[in-house]
Amino acid sequence: MNSKKMLIPVMAIVSVCLAALGFAFILIAALTEYDVSIGHFENNAIFAPLAYGACGLGIISAAVSAFLCRGNRLSRGKNAGVFLSFASALSAILMLASVVLTFVDNISAASEAISGSAMRLGMVHYLSMIFGVLGSAALVLFVFYGSYRTNVSQVLSFCIPVYFVFETLIQYFDKTTAIDSPLKVLVQLAFVSYAVFTTFDSGVYLGKEKMLPKYVFSCMAAVVVGGTVSLATLVCQFLRPECFDISVVESCMSCAFFLLAAAKLHHIAFSIKPEKKEKPAELAQAEESVNG
Repeated sequence: MNSKKMLIPVMAIVSVCLAALGFAFILIAALTEYDVSIGHFENNAIFAPLAYGACGLGIISAAVSAFLCRGNRLSRGKNAGVFLSFASALSAILMLASVVLTFVDNISAASEAISGSAMRLGMVHYLSMIFGVLGSAALVLFVFYGSYRTNVSQVLSFCIPVYFVFETLIQYFDKTTAIDSPLKVLVQLAFVSYAVFTTFDSGVYLGKEKMLPKYVFSCMAAVVVGGTVSLATLVCQFLRPECFDISVVESCMSCAFFLLAAAKLHHIAFSIKPEKKEKPAELAQAEESVNG
């Protein structure tokens, strides 16, 4: 194992540690420094900037890891392990549960005619639900095949990032929270990080090996940013639920994709290998003439 390859698992561990650190900071900030009435942190907030700093360091470590991955590729035919299969199955189940919850809330809001409800975005919600179901099917197929091998699973896999794009739009247009609320923006960033991560994840299984550095970067960014926000939203559901306008099921689903990104990093660490270098045409012809 070359030195660059050995650094990839180390940087993956660093990203997980930064996610844990960012989670601790943002959780403390949400519990002690967040003013729910205005949707912003207090002016003298300390832990919120520390959480932003942890996420920033995570992005830097992701960029370094992407640079180290240049000239490498993933081993073909290496199926998912137990950890990755479990994370994929959990993500599929919770994504489907989130879709069902969204559908129930839409029906409830429509029947009660709640004006200004966060669940009355019409077509955006329905498109989100459709792509959520299709994305769940892709993850189920991944569990059974250990990869996006079939044409159907490859097409369905791109429904996952589209689902997160719509979820980001739902968060953005939610009228129950200030549009520039830092916690609201963090949730959007988490969803965007998952959208980018799942896009490159699907691309790699299509044989686009040259995007490996971008894939590693997106995985680590999803672990740091997504993990920081997702874990904080889940814990706040029980300690201070008014901080985040997101349901328990959606928080669990977000945490599942954090676990999925971490599992992908683990899979990459043991699947990466140096890329074969093609011989120059002149050298190949010289060797052919000598052997001939």
